[in-house]
Amino acid sequence: MPGVVDVAGDCVITYTGGGVQRSATSNIVTTTVGSGYDLAALPSPSDQNGGPGAQIYYPYSITNTANCNDTVAFEALNTAGEVWTLALLLDNGAGGGTAGDGVHQPGENDSLSSSLSLAPGETVYFFLAVTIPPSASNGNFSTNTITVRNQNGTGAEDNWPSANGMDSQNHQTTTTCAAALAVTIGTVDPASIPASEISTISWTANADADYFIEVGGTGIKGTGTQIASGICQAGVQVQTQVSEASLPDNAKSTVYVIVETATDAAFDSCEITDDQTPPEIELTRITVNGFVSDPTVAAVVANGQVYPVNGGKYSFTINAPVGSEITIIATNESGFTAVRKIKVTKQ
Repeated sequence: MPGVVDVAGDCVITYTGGGVQRSATSNIVTTTVGSGYDLAALPSPSDQNGGPGAQIYYPYSITNTANCNDTVAFEALNTAGEVWTLALLLDNGAGGGTAGDGVHQPGENDSLSSSLSLAPGETVYFFLAVTIPPSASNGNFSTNTITVRNQNGTGAEDNWPSANGMDSQNHQTTTTCAAALAVTIGTVDPASIPASEISTISWTANADADYFIEVGGTGIKGTGTQIASGICQAGVQVQTQVSEASLPDNAKSTVYVIVETATDAAFDSCEITDDQTPPEIELTRITVNGFVSDPTVAAVVANGQVYPVNGGKYSFTINAPVGSEITIIATNESGFTAVRKIKVTKQ
């Protein structure tokens, strides 16, 4: 047909319209779209603290933003500090929790597979669980890195939809052991001390702190009698000497070791006995006889006791410590007084 070039594979249609012969061609074209791989940005949870034996959970999620199914690989490794137990757990609402809420529930203990196939737009929610050992000391830490890679774990950058670096991602967290402030008394040697001797208290705090040693009270700073103070270091044993002179005589006393930081306080206590031998007082029975020249004196006072004067004479017998003095006072009716002192000697 004039003016029409037939190309192999074309379908040529000839028709008459408006009295004019016309023609049209068509062909089937197949367009193949290649696979493009990409991941949404990995969340960045903040570092956390916990006490010995605690399990800390960091919430994460990853979404396959590729235009095809993809297998994503997951890895968690210790990268600095203490090597503590790590686990990747699904945030799947197991045990009555809410899936994907980023809050770990007691029943959410299903492990995340090391690799997972995700459809386009599909998201998986999970936790990095870090276990702080019961033996961990205050200030110990573990730095851990989670890595997510697409394309069956290769994480190769295919520049789709752009060179955004999302095909392989990682995030790092640091978990620190922050135990509640505590102080522990190890030994008290000796626990009973005689006159002029000392007892040594050996104790340790789990954090850098100010310390105060008090006799009596309740363990709150200032409620007892302070006998020592200073600064202690975490885990370093301190030996505090307590003198017999700082304790109540011949009694058992509670001694408190009090530690304080800017935000916390703690104490431990022990008992120390002051068992010095009490002084012995030797008494002697003494009879005192005397004469008063003033006839208006009706009585004398000796060591606080009143004794009558008869015919100008007085006489009394008392028990008095050897070495002490007996003071005798006589007062006449005009208010004038006379004083006599007698030294008590052993008979």
